[in-house]
Amino acid sequence: MVLIIVEGLGRSFSGPQAALGSFTPFLDTLAARSLYFDNFIANQGRTFGVLPTLLGSAPFADQGFTALGERMPAHPGLFSVLRQQGYHTAFYNGTDTAFDDERGYMRLQQVQTLVDMNNFGPGYQRNPFSAWGYPDKELVSRVLADSDRLPSPFVLAMQTISMHTSYEFPGQEAYRARFEQQLQQLRVPESRLAGYRANAAIYSTILYTDDQLRRYFESVQKAPWYDDTIFVVTGDHRLPEIPMGEHVDRYHVPLIVFSPLLKQPKRVRAVSSQLDVTPSLMALLSNTYGLQRPARTAWLGTGLDMSENFRNLHQLPLKQTKTSAPEYLADRWWLRDGELYELQDGMHLARADDASVREWVAQRLQRYTQANAIFLKRGALLPDGATPPLVAYAAVPEATQLSAAPAVPGVSITSAEATATATGVRLSAVFASGDSKPSRVFVPLAVMSSENGRELQEVYGQALQLPPGGSHQVQLQLPLPQPEDCKGRCYVSVFPSDPDSGKAIGQGRYHLLVDTGSTVEKQ
Repeated sequence: MVLIIVEGLGRSFSGPQAALGSFTPFLDTLAARSLYFDNFIANQGRTFGVLPTLLGSAPFADQGFTALGERMPAHPGLFSVLRQQGYHTAFYNGTDTAFDDERGYMRLQQVQTLVDMNNFGPGYQRNPFSAWGYPDKELVSRVLADSDRLPSPFVLAMQTISMHTSYEFPGQEAYRARFEQQLQQLRVPESRLAGYRANAAIYSTILYTDDQLRRYFESVQKAPWYDDTIFVVTGDHRLPEIPMGEHVDRYHVPLIVFSPLLKQPKRVRAVSSQLDVTPSLMALLSNTYGLQRPARTAWLGTGLDMSENFRNLHQLPLKQTKTSAPEYLADRWWLRDGELYELQDGMHLARADDASVREWVAQRLQRYTQANAIFLKRGALLPDGATPPLVAYAAVPEATQLSAAPAVPGVSITSAEATATATGVRLSAVFASGDSKPSRVFVPLAVMSSENGRELQEVYGQALQLPPGGSHQVQLQLPLPQPEDCKGRCYVSVFPSDPDSGKAIGQGRYHLLVDTGSTVEKQ
């Protein structure tokens, strides 16, 4: 497996229908042969968070997970879990991995081969125009030099640097000429040419990095391991120097998943984030190739949504800089600095004015920040560290430590389970109040959906009001779905809802996997 993290790669200048036109011709051709995620989100607006989110589905801590330094807790991530199962682990970076303590994080993830500017080796030219280290041409050459020597199987990550200030590199004049050619191919109107040319250094650097990725893929096609390898390409965040259309642009990056094993390409329009990559890759490897996955994790992601329709089923935190306040995306609602926005098709944010929805998203952000605070206080994500017990794919992971927050104000769900019977799905859930006064009135709501997220049915219970600190067990019965709807597996979500609007309120929402031939367990 190869993961390529491209510094500054943004969706607005890469891929089909890119807002600024695409300046990554090679990645565009690769995308056409891959699983291409149009509406993918980097959870951070700077590089500081990309390794923990992408490789460990980890929280941000206070100023980024890696800012904890020696206090970073060991936890299962893509690298450490695969190393447990015999994979060689390697990480290549042209700059100093002491920056943002990436070296510390990768060592925590049990990387075996770590190459950066401090041990790059002889025969490679540092970038004379930048203090960052080796330009991407040299980085690709360095990775290729080891490509036939790494023990197999392996998982390798390569992190580029050239698409960063100062946007200068040896041989740039040739790419400035390529930039002018690209402007002609894109048919940029005369009135907009001056704006593009003001950023010629940046655009020529994008073309340069894209060319180095082309060279890498063309070279490894000859390697004996190529035909059995999964390649993942994404950006750590969108570079900020080219003007952005709106706030979401900072996080909007491409995700390309390519493999010669892929039966057919697909363009995915559902929203997912970097937190979802490691859970999905581990599910793929365990379900399809027999590897094992951790029995329990603290992963924030739930897996990549493969729908070809625009939607967001995830709930996830975002953090623009180390010191900025966290933002939160839940369903189609984006909360930033107390303001509510609706995430619309095309990755646009429209200001919204709905107090009940704002409260609903704020409660989920509060739940995340409370769990994050608990993790910081404990100094641990899981008691198992980086080497948890591993189980086969069919085993459902236990509930995560990170989400096990104490009682919080408002109505929450403390437990839920369901049983598939011959006549339907019997759901039992315990609702609790963390308030010192009677809770607001709410209605228990259960929603059944197919594996692709299509809503099939919903069932309401009787309206309830809990006494201070009280709890109540609710039983709901849902009809069995049609076989063609679930194909043996579907999901039930259960949550307290507003009796008037039907919108979710409170602190908890369980997502339950339904096997219509057996019981339902917590996912």
